[in-house]
Amino acid sequence: MLILSGFSFYKYRTARLKKQKKRLEKNCEATHPGSDTGQSKPSGKERRDRDPKVLSAKQSEQLKKLDKAKSNFFTNISHEFRTPLTLILGPIHNILKARCTDPKKIAHQLTLAERNASRLLYLTNQILELAAIESGKIPLVVSLQDLIASIQEIAEPFKLLAEDKNIHFEIICNQESGLGFYEQDKLEKFSAICWPMPLSLHPAPAMCAW
Repeated sequence: MLILSGFSFYKYRTARLKKQKKRLEKNCEATHPGSDTGQSKPSGKERRDRDPKVLSAKQSEQLKKLDKAKSNFFTNISHEFRTPLTLILGPIHNILKARCTDPKKIAHQLTLAERNASRLLYLTNQILELAAIESGKIPLVVSLQDLIASIQEIAEPFKLLAEDKNIHFEIICNQESGLGFYEQDKLEKFSAICWPMPLSLHPAPAMCAW
């Protein structure tokens, strides 16, 4: 779940920063109004926004934010993979170093290693699935359902998670129901991508509303 949310946050930040960069470049290339075309003269704020030095400083700041988002994403992935890897290597080392000689204890150690290997495989599959979703290789299978009811149901585990962190998590809707065509599985994955990140970033006490 952390990888899903981290990847989504990274992609969101990257897309947003790229849009801002293009907008800045467009402003920089725009001709100054006020010529013979009858356009009005730019305001003081517009002149500042189009100043090459100001634009260069803004672009530099956007690139720094993009690098930070990328760094945070890979840091989160590293932490998420390190835990199961550590819990796989630990039991194996115990067996190889003959710290466990009892067959039952050896079986227990191997069970722990297998469980965490499965966790590692799950994380890997998450990344591969994200890549497939992004490239459009996974088709949508939609049906007419109550979107608001589904969102409220999916939100329940996140509300419990938020309560443990002293965060008020709430889904705000201006109507009790709303029919729409969507795929339940993709909606759950989207929620797993979007919701954990704010809960991990907000210091308690806090309130997250959607």
